[in-house]
Amino acid sequence: SIGATEKKCTIYNANTTCNITMPSITRSSYSIIGWSTNKNATTKTYGAYDTIAVSSNNTYYAITKKELTVTLNKNGATSIGSTKETCNIYNQTQSCSVSLPAITRSGYNINGWSTNKDDTLANYKVYSKLELTSSVTLYAITNKEVTLTFRENGASSIGATEKKCTIYNTNTTCNITMPSITRSGYSIIGWS
Repeated sequence: SIGATEKKCTIYNANTTCNITMPSITRSSYSIIGWSTNKNATTKTYGAYDTIAVSSNNTYYAITKKELTVTLNKNGATSIGSTKETCNIYNQTQSCSVSLPAITRSGYNINGWSTNKDDTLANYKVYSKLELTSSVTLYAITNKEVTLTFRENGASSIGATEKKCTIYNTNTTCNITMPSITRSGYSIIGWS
């Protein structure tokens, strides 16, 4: 809301201006910047309650700003380019954009960023532009594939010579089922 939609003053005799006081501006969750003759302005010409000298009719627009934040979580990564990115929505705009930073983790694949810390696929790529309509938290998504190789070592056969699993994000291990072992006339002890 604004304190008034119109204000008037009268210029008398030899005077060339008269004074008005700029009205108040209120907008929930937004910072109040002030007034400007440009409806797309991001800076003020006058503040709310400023008294100004006017000499002709003019239209002023309320200038407001809301800062949106992307909070970035390493989620197991060694480092990320930043822990926070911000952008501003001004006036009637509905969104603003940020660039997502790099993710570093030695020995791991970098998948990107996601809104869920347990995701295995990323919603957004590193360095991509993200259009924001509200503040959000994103988590780095990384993975490493682990391969176990199995040798017969005298056994007649084994169920597999190789098995793989993938470690994601903050996890330090992944699970596999050990393959079978067969050897006629021998007790099967297991794997070492």
